Amino acid sequence: AIRRGRFKSATDKNGANGILVTVKDLRVVYTKASHDGDVHVAVNDGKEYMICEITPQHKLQVPTVGSTVTLTGFAFCDKAHAKAAWHYRSCWEIHPITKIQK
Repeated sequence: AIRRGRFKSATDKNGANGILVTVKDLRVVYTKASHDGDVHVAVNDGKEYMICEITPQHKLQVPTVGSTVTLTGFAFCDKAHAKAAWHYRSCWEIHPITKIQK
């Protein structure tokens, strides 16, 4: 399960001082390129939805919508988007994603 808020947040979107996490069996709901060069990957674990982000520095292949993946990256609380509907009304993300396994 995603269990948002279970881990200490990184202090920035690069994962500084954060906890590296791996979350298995996530279904990719949608992907969307962002204005800052990141790619938003919305996932669902069967109960919760979460936004995860691929950054240009990691050069990862964007997963296919509908696929099931395991994501590794840093737990990050993006407070700027905590109440946004597109962010599922939670600050929690995996940002950046450092590994995608299919």
